[in-house]
Amino acid sequence: MSWISRLSAAALTATLLAATSAHAQTITPNPNTFTITGGMNIDPGVATCNFTMTFDVPAGGASATVTSAAITGGSSNCPAITFKGAPWNVRVGAGKLYVDNFDLFVFPNNPCGGGTLEMDWVTSATTNGYGFFYSQIGWCTVFGAGEVNSTVPIYVN
Repeated sequence: MSWISRLSAAALTATLLAATSAHAQTITPNPNTFTITGGMNIDPGVATCNFTMTFDVPAGGASATVTSAAITGGSSNCPAITFKGAPWNVRVGAGKLYVDNFDLFVFPNNPCGGGTLEMDWVTSATTNGYGFFYSQIGWCTVFGAGEVNSTVPIYVN
């Protein structure tokens, strides 16, 4: 291989690596721990519940872990609903968080079946971070939103 070919190959490799790292999605600031609270509906016709989820973001922010989650009230069926299987791994996409292996028990010993909770993320002048979701989790459709409980804005970009 000629030196021009080697130089061209090196330049192409450097360009591709720079492009790949430029598009890496992250949660900022990191490292960080933050909690969201909100409401979610569990269908078909199961309940409308309040919830909290705590996210732990390591240095670099390329992933996260939901370390805890709880149902905190809502309709009359909510006391019988619990989250299952946390901690959950979280993947980061363009303006999205993907909570893998998310599941919940709808009434004792009746899991929805598990799946990925896909959260669209918005941070603006009026909110320090808000996750909106609508996902099929096994036989349950889960939709709702949760807002960051922090004075520090959380960005997913």
